[in-house]
Amino acid sequence: MLFAFSLCAGATTYFLMPDEPRLIACLVTWLGARMLLIGARRLVAWTSLYVVMVAGFGVVTGFTAGALRARMVDAPVVSEATRPVMLESWVAGIEPGKKGPRVRLEVHAIQGFAPEDQPRFVRLTHMARLEVAPGRFGRCWAVLRPPPGRDVGRANRAC
Repeated sequence: MLFAFSLCAGATTYFLMPDEPRLIACLVTWLGARMLLIGARRLVAWTSLYVVMVAGFGVVTGFTAGALRARMVDAPVVSEATRPVMLESWVAGIEPGKKGPRVRLEVHAIQGFAPEDQPRFVRLTHMARLEVAPGRFGRCWAVLRPPPGRDVGRANRAC
């Protein structure tokens, strides 16, 4: 139970960091903590010192897991507003929004973007009557804008 809470504390610490830590530093720290834990287990068994070391290893493991997961889902982000571009995508989900339904789209192609420069997902605020459902493929004109903060790419404009 203590290890689970330590994992959560480590992952939370990672996502609260103002700057992205280097992945190699995270992995080396995790490996060092793991070796220390293995060595300490033979020396101190289940004393209170070992319990503290297990909790510390949990924090390091959670931090490293957060760093690895962030790298695995990393995708290009739209850095500045575009002119209207043709967007081809699959509808991944629909949620209510203040200005109209917000459609989460899994990008297939964006006019003028190389495949390696395309975000994986965009959110589009749909201003007209919505006639799509999750799982459907669609094409529309959209003006892409950068996301606020760390959010995934966002598209605003009606299809």
